[in-house]
Parts: sequence; C-alpha cells; structure tokens
Amino acid sequence: MGGCLCCRKPIDYEKLLEQLVHKHRVVIFSKTFCTDSDIAKNIFQMAGADYLAIEMDQLPMTDELMLTLIKKTGFDSVPQIFLDGHFIGGIRELKLYLKSGLLYETLCPNSPLCTTTKNKKTNVNKFIKPVRTCNRRPCQIKPK
Repeated sequence: MGGCLCCRKPIDYEKLLEQLVHKHRVVIFSKTFCTDSDIAKNIFQMAGADYLAIEMDQLPMTDELMLTLIKKTGFDSVPQIFLDGHFIGGIRELKLYLKSGLLYETLCPNSPLCTTTKNKKTNVNKFIKPVRTCNRRPCQIKPK
C-alpha cells in the first residue's frame, strides 16, 4: 500500500501538531503513567469538557513529535495542554487557570455541567462553576 519506508513521504510534524490542536477544543499531550497527566485529564472530565489525550508513550513517532512540541512550546515535559488552539502550559499552568476561573469561563459556554445566571448589577452572565462532591459513592459534579 505505502511501499517501503525509504520511499514514503516524511511526516510533517509541525503540520500534524497544528491540525491536532485546531481540530479539537482541548488537546492533552500526556503519558499513560504520568500522575500530572492524569490530574489534567481529570480536571477536564470534571469540567465536562471533551478532550483528546495523545499518549506519547503509546506512539511510534514519539521522539519526533516531542521535539516538535518542545520547539513550539518551550516545554520538555508532559502534560502539555492546548485549549482552543492555544498552548496554555502544563499542570501548574492548568491549575492556575482553574483557580483563577479562566478555565470555566472558557469552557462553560459549551459545557452542559455549567449554568449561568445574570448578574443583577451588570446584566452580564455569571458562570456557576461545578463543584466536585464525594461521598462513598463515585464522585459527582453539582453546581454551587
């Protein structure tokens, strides 16, 4: 079908990366056994956001793709998180984004788990962030 490896057209990793981060709202470059990557994926799950997780340790072209990521982002570790086509950083930056409220402001217009109310003084939508509540049963998300 594609012939021998020496005859195949080389992959343009920069183009591949651009296509991935612009095709999906949230893209997380991660590794399957990375705790920080798991935390990042859980944050987006709890926010009700669909995401594409690219497990770098499961891909045959990991080295080339990772070098392209490093060149684009300046980060040499995972997770590397893109939101709406823009690189927001790793787990530390995601946690700051979450703490500041920017994550929900960005995600809520498209998340069924977020609700809005009008601020009476400004007549502007105010997002009510989902809050994780846990008992002995599996965790659920409920608005404040």
